[in-house]
Amino acid sequence: MRHFCNMTIRALAFSALFTIVTATASLGAANGPPYNIPVILSLTGAGAFIGHSDAVALGAVEELTNKSGGIRGRPVHFEIVDDQSNPALAVQLTSGFIGQHVAVMLGPSGSGTCSAILPIVNKAGPVTYCVSPSIHPAPNSFIFSTSMAVRDSVGGALVYFHTRGWHKIALLTSTDATGQEGEDNVKAALLRPENRDLTLVDNEHFNVTDLSVSAQIARIQASAPDVLIAWTTGTPFGLVLKQLSQSGMDVPVLSNSGNAITAQMEQYTDIMPKQLYFSSMVGLGVSVVRPGPIHNALTQFDSALKARDVTVDNGYIFAWDPAMILIDALRHIGPDASAVQVRDYIEGLHGFAGINGIYDFRDGSQRGLGINTEMVVRYDPATKRWIPVTRPGGQKLATR
Repeated sequence: MRHFCNMTIRALAFSALFTIVTATASLGAANGPPYNIPVILSLTGAGAFIGHSDAVALGAVEELTNKSGGIRGRPVHFEIVDDQSNPALAVQLTSGFIGQHVAVMLGPSGSGTCSAILPIVNKAGPVTYCVSPSIHPAPNSFIFSTSMAVRDSVGGALVYFHTRGWHKIALLTSTDATGQEGEDNVKAALLRPENRDLTLVDNEHFNVTDLSVSAQIARIQASAPDVLIAWTTGTPFGLVLKQLSQSGMDVPVLSNSGNAITAQMEQYTDIMPKQLYFSSMVGLGVSVVRPGPIHNALTQFDSALKARDVTVDNGYIFAWDPAMILIDALRHIGPDASAVQVRDYIEGLHGFAGINGIYDFRDGSQRGLGINTEMVVRYDPATKRWIPVTRPGGQKLATR
C-alpha cells in the first residue's frame, strides 16, 4: 500500500469505488471557509447497519455545530466515505487522508476496519477517533476509541446477571475480531472474585461465513444455561436468532452494543427471543438519567435525532460524543491545530459531559469512560424502543 503515490491514493479514496455522503446542514452563524473532517464509515457490507446511523448522527452534529458558530466562525463539514466494511479499503482511505496532511479523522466504524488502520496512524497521526469500542489504543497514541472498553461492557452485564439470579452462562461467539474480543473478556470477567458464583456451562464458536449454528445451539441447549451471551455483530447475529427460534430454546439472550440497532431489530421481529437484552451505553438512558449535565446532553441529542425522524439506537450514539469531543478540541485550539495539539488536548480532557457520561481521558485509556457508563437495555418490538433495565454500571432498576 505504501508504494501508492499520494495522488493515486486520493483518486482511489474519492473515486466511484466509494460512496461519498454529503451531510447538508444550515451554516447559521458560521460563514467562513468550511473545515472538513474526514470520516470513514461502513455504509455497505456487514457493518452497514451501524455506518448509516453514524452518518445521520454526524449530520445532526454538523448542523448543531454550525448553528452555534462552527469552529471559530468556520462551518464544519463531515466528509464521509464508505469503506464497504473492508479493512483493506479502510487502510487505503486512511492513507489518502494522511497524504492530505489532515489533523483529525473520525472512524472507521467496525472493529476489523479500526484495527486495520492502527499501525499507520498510531504513532504519527492524524488524530483518529474510531467509532468502534472494540480496539485497545495505546496511551499517548493518536488513536481514541468510542464508548467504554468491552471489558466494562461485559462487567456491567454480569452485574445485571447477579441481580436476576442468572448463574449458569452459555457463550456463543464468532471467530472474527468482535467475537474473540467478547470471548476473552467474558472469560476474564468470570475469573474475578465477585463473579465466583457464575459458571460458564458451555462455550461455542462459529465462523461469520457459516450457514448454520444448529449444532452449537443443540450443545448449548443441553447445557441448560440461565442465559446465553451471543457475541457477534450484524448478519451473523441474525443467523443465531433464527436458529435459536427454530430450536424452540427459550432462554434470555444478551448481545453486544453493536447489535442494538433499530433497523436491524425490525428484520428480526419474527425470530426474536422473548427476552432479548443488549449491553449498551448511557446514551439510551435519557429516561433514567438524573437531571444534570449528562441529561442536558442527552436531551439535546434526542431532540436532534427526533428532528430527523429516527429512533435513537446505539448506531447514533457511537459517533455522537467522538464528534463533539473533536469539535470541542478544535474550538479551543483553533482550526489550524496540529494532530499533536489535538491529541494532547483530548488526553488532558476531563469533566466533559457527553451523552454517555462525564469523560476523563487522564487515565491513558484513550476512551475516557468506564464501567459506570454501561447500561443493559432490552428491545421492545411492539413500540420499537430501547428500554433501560439497569442503572449505569449494571444495577437492576427496581421496576424492570
